[in-house]
Amino acid sequence: MPYEYRKLSPKEREEVVEARRQRGFPLHQPPHPFREAGSYLITAANFEHAPIMAAPERRTEFQEILLERFREIQAEIVGWVILPNHYNILVNIDSLDTLSSVIQSLHGFTSHQWNQRDGLTGKRKVWYRF
Repeated sequence: MPYEYRKLSPKEREEVVEARRQRGFPLHQPPHPFREAGSYLITAANFEHAPIMAAPERRTEFQEILLERFREIQAEIVGWVILPNHYNILVNIDSLDTLSSVIQSLHGFTSHQWNQRDGLTGKRKVWYRF
C-alpha cells in the first residue's frame, strides 16, 4: 500500500522503517557500495515526482544538457529516457564519484534555470536525489 512518508506520525514512520529493515530493504534509499569503473543505471526524480519536465521542450533541452555533461566526462552512454517527472540513464563510467559530481552540477544548474523561468526561485525544490 503506498504511503506519504511526510504525512505519517513519528510512530508510523518508525513502523515503516522497521518493516523495511525486517524485509532486508534499504531504509530510505539504496546504498551505493560500488564506486569503481562499471555500468550504472542512474535514476533521478523531480521532488515529490512533480511533473516539472512535462513540456516536451523542457525534456528536449534537458536531454541535450544531460548528454553533453556525460560526454564531457567520457561516459559511454548506453541508453536513456526522460519522462515528465524523472529520468534514467545507463552509462559505462570509470568512477561513480565523477558521475556524482556531474549530476550534482546538472541538477543545480537546471534547478536554478527552471525555477527562474517558472517564477519559483526560492519556492520550489526541483530534484530529489539520484
